[in-house]
Amino acid sequence: MGERCSSGFVESPAAYLKVCAMLVPKEMKVETVGRISQLTDEELDQAIEEMLARRSGEAAKVIEGEVEVVPGLPPPLAPETTS
Repeated sequence: MGERCSSGFVESPAAYLKVCAMLVPKEMKVETVGRISQLTDEELDQAIEEMLARRSGEAAKVIEGEVEVVPGLPPPLAPETTS
């Protein structure tokens, strides 16, 4: 069948495209169901802002603890001169 389709396209591209167009539905009904479909634009914008605010808060993590003083390295020794 694959060969028939490709040969049909080569022999008569207009008829091939007409058949392809007939396979596509003329109308498509899309319904949204649930709470989101009942929100106004303002409520939806507010909900999106709240979600983004919560999401940005998740990225920031607070680490609690105490500062510990770590002794540094001793100063370098002066080079010895040999005379």
